[in-house]
Amino acid sequence: MAGVLRWDSRIDASGTAVTLLDDGDHSGSGARTRDRIRVAPSPGRWTIRRGALQIGTTLQGLSFSRQVDLRRRLTPYRFHGHSQKAIAADAQWRRGFVAVARGGSRSALLAGLSASFATGVRMDLLSRDYSAGYFSPLGAGASATGMDNERGLTWTARRRDWRLWVDLTARPAPRWRHRFRFDGLATMYATDSYHARIYQYEPELPQAVSIRPVYGTGVRLVAVAQVQVAVFRLSARWRLQQAADGM
Repeated sequence: MAGVLRWDSRIDASGTAVTLLDDGDHSGSGARTRDRIRVAPSPGRWTIRRGALQIGTTLQGLSFSRQVDLRRRLTPYRFHGHSQKAIAADAQWRRGFVAVARGGSRSALLAGLSASFATGVRMDLLSRDYSAGYFSPLGAGASATGMDNERGLTWTARRRDWRLWVDLTARPAPRWRHRFRFDGLATMYATDSYHARIYQYEPELPQAVSIRPVYGTGVRLVAVAQVQVAVFRLSARWRLQQAADGM
């Protein structure tokens, strides 16, 4: 298989693509700030089936029409180059799967198990390990961080009338130079009614987005604190809203 893709990107003054797809800010003006680059993928896959067992191998090559550099000051391990070669192997059976991949000098691992019980309960366990700088723009896998710099474990138990879910995620390579980070927002608002409401973007916990409608008259305070402890990141969010009709 072969083909050509055209991806939106942002280009710096040297002609290097510094963002791809939805990664980063693509805004700007002028031919040297925003452009599309050509990507030539060359994938291949082989699969063997033996009863309930399936084993597969995937090869993939990516060639970019210009130099790509996704590194930043706090993430110097990210992808940079004109091309990439990757290989992956996977095995699936009735109650689980395992997949390993190697892209350039970075690797990834996924493994999952499932079990069903006579009580109607089903349990699933999924582990994931993406090394810092793992780059797979055409791939898709369970991840809370875009399949980069992540170790995690997800456990779910469910039945027809309920579901339990637990997820643990760690970022092995540090992304912040400072251990503590604080974001705050104070807003005063006054509108005639709900129909004249305004929407406000607020600081949120990691992997969450908050765009809240506010209306009437009042004050709204929001604060998010994050602290890095070893490979773990602890976050807390606080919100206070004082409206004309009370809290």
